[in-house]
Amino acid sequence: MLLTSVKSFPGSPRTFNFHFTTTATTTNLRRLRPPLSTAHRNCSTTYTTVKMAGVFGSIYNIFVKRNAVFLGTIFVDAYATSLGFDVGANLVWDQINRGRQWKDIKKRYIEAGDEEEE
Repeated sequence: MLLTSVKSFPGSPRTFNFHFTTTATTTNLRRLRPPLSTAHRNCSTTYTTVKMAGVFGSIYNIFVKRNAVFLGTIFVDAYATSLGFDVGANLVWDQINRGRQWKDIKKRYIEAGDEEEE
């Protein structure tokens, strides 16, 4: 079997030429894939530092550059913001409603209950 001039995608100007002369088995099906371009072959996972001014460059290189670290930073910041907002809102609520909440007036009712029992 001879297969030539197969297009990678419909309407794509690039063509790939595949030549094989045996029956299509699983080992020969691997040959049907088009060869990788030089951009894919030379792909590496080395990280380079970005030259930015001072503090912003350091923040970028530490927290934003790699996707996993960036997502981790977002989740930690979201949790800390949620926790800080909850604590702050409770402090403001307690300050505004001081003397009107059960935790503030409970002692009066407990003492009044003890006097009635005697």
